[in-house]
Amino acid sequence: MKLAEPDNLTFGDHICFIYRNRDEQLSLIIPFIVSGLEKNEKCIYISENSKEDLIRALEEHVRVDRYLDSGQLALLTKNETKEDFDPDWMIDLVKEAEKRALEEDYSALRYTAEIPSSSLQLEKLIEYEAKLNYFFSNSRCIAICQYSENKAAEILIAAIHTHPKIIFYDSLVENPYYIPPDVFLTKMRPLTSRELYRILRSLIFEKAEIEKKRKERKLRRAGKTREATKAKAKMPHDHLYSIVQSIPSAIFVVDRDKRITLWNSAAEKLTGLKGEEVIGRRCNEALKTDCVDCKLFDENVEKPFTTKCEMKINGTKWILKTVDYLKDEDGEIIGGIEAFQDITDRVEMEESLKRSEAKYRDLFENSLDIIAVTNLKGEFIDVNKAFEEVLGYSREEVIGKSFVKVIGSKENSDFIFKKYNEAFREKKDLYGLKKI
Repeated sequence: MKLAEPDNLTFGDHICFIYRNRDEQLSLIIPFIVSGLEKNEKCIYISENSKEDLIRALEEHVRVDRYLDSGQLALLTKNETKEDFDPDWMIDLVKEAEKRALEEDYSALRYTAEIPSSSLQLEKLIEYEAKLNYFFSNSRCIAICQYSENKAAEILIAAIHTHPKIIFYDSLVENPYYIPPDVFLTKMRPLTSRELYRILRSLIFEKAEIEKKRKERKLRRAGKTREATKAKAKMPHDHLYSIVQSIPSAIFVVDRDKRITLWNSAAEKLTGLKGEEVIGRRCNEALKTDCVDCKLFDENVEKPFTTKCEMKINGTKWILKTVDYLKDEDGEIIGGIEAFQDITDRVEMEESLKRSEAKYRDLFENSLDIIAVTNLKGEFIDVNKAFEEVLGYSREEVIGKSFVKVIGSKENSDFIFKKYNEAFREKKDLYGLKKI
């Protein structure tokens, strides 16, 4: 059994570990515990059932009885915790464990638990995992929550959505599908599809693999062969993650036929459409947009690009979409990813501004009074028809020229220029003229 602790673990990490079998599970968890003991960290392990095989595996590397006697290591089963699973009680248990660990001069707390296969309400589990993120962000704690891949799809999908980092089998990656607790807890609902879980898993692998190869090429160009070999085990932020995190909007993924394969919770919130209502449908049909002539797979259009569309769901809304390719590890285009946000208020404001500008222009042009617009240097920016007709200067003759040259007398123009600037600075009227 090959043992390897994930690289780059840091305090505050809340990690979801999805494994296929017991050997794979222990190959990662054993070095996680052993490393914590060696670093003088308090270690707590909550087992679903028996802990005998865990103890046997640990004894191959450390004196288990020594650490159990000292209290640095605690091995518990779910029967030794609260029988009726209470999310808040469990979180308080972790908080108290960290507090005691630091009071006892341990450097940090390592906490890992096997998530039970049954007798645990999904909603309570989701609430527990989501709320843990409030605590971990400012803690001296590293936690790995263990999930067997044989669990129900809705449990695995909920686990993906509630953990900032994820270990699939033996690879630690930043989780592009993590949803912050403030968002997730407002509308908790399980996504119920084994196929959706496979899609999420495949996309994480796929995009992380692309990022691995990009980093390896960069290291090779720098002549860092040893670092390039080490980089093969690392799968950090990827392009998909950057898009998801940088745009505060809904996101969906489509295949080459422009049929939706992934629809996130923010998209549900914005549109009111659930994933099962849109997955498998073409995006323009699901969103009821006017962008039938989509440029996603048009090779002549540079990616990513943004476009504005009118969406007719629950009334009319304007959305701004950011669109990019989704590629496999060989660089082949396998679909697209689109982020969109509601810009209805902005569009309405722009339309209102256009109407106001048109109204102003109408008043400006048709006023019987002489109206001129200048900058603070006294240079003409615009004049109306009355100015042209009364003073005999055309707009073209005066635009960009100082009113000093137009008025003529330097003595008078200096005086007017002084008063003019005073009026602008103090926002006062000057001979019936106002700053606009």
